Amino acid sequence: MVISEDGERLLLVADFENVAVGDPHYDFRYLVSIRRDLAWFNACREAYQRLSGRQLSVERILAWHILTALGDALWRTELGVPLPGDLTPEDYVDDITRRLGELGVTIT
Repeated sequence: MVISEDGERLLLVADFENVAVGDPHYDFRYLVSIRRDLAWFNACREAYQRLSGRQLSVERILAWHILTALGDALWRTELGVPLPGDLTPEDYVDDITRRLGELGVTIT
């Protein structure tokens, strides 16, 4: 991802590792946590939907996000590598839970 210097705009998304047509929800999973507020994530999602004509499921994006974030937390914790923002594992899960709530997604 290429983000503007001021951190306000997503300029480019390029994936050269596994180039293929795939699930855009998977690609959006990282955008949930790039910034603390979710306005930027929502703006990127809305722009994608407007330009592509495809609708995205917030729940599906968050499912990929949770899987990725918790996997990241697991390997980092096992190897003693600090979590982003120097969060504890508990704080990391609380942050994911906060984001879910702000996006109106509940887990039952």
